[in-house]
Amino acid sequence: PVLFDPACYFGDTETDMATSTSFPNAFHTSYRMIRPFNNKHAIHHVIYQLYHHLIQFNRHGGQFLPHIEKALRSINECDLV
Repeated sequence: PVLFDPACYFGDTETDMATSTSFPNAFHTSYRMIRPFNNKHAIHHVIYQLYHHLIQFNRHGGQFLPHIEKALRSINECDLV
């Protein structure tokens, strides 16, 4: 099988992982074997998901507001230093 991504780019792999939460666990496990996460993964994950939710909120409206609020609370509670 071949995987072709017409919207490919060179960037942080954690961006992909934050927006692929619906993929099976085997995908995430295999991905991390090739590209391990750094020690700030948890906060990066929340920030990248926030970005995704803001885009969806802009496109589709209010149903994404609870996700945005949850992400902002998580970021506010984290030690970013």
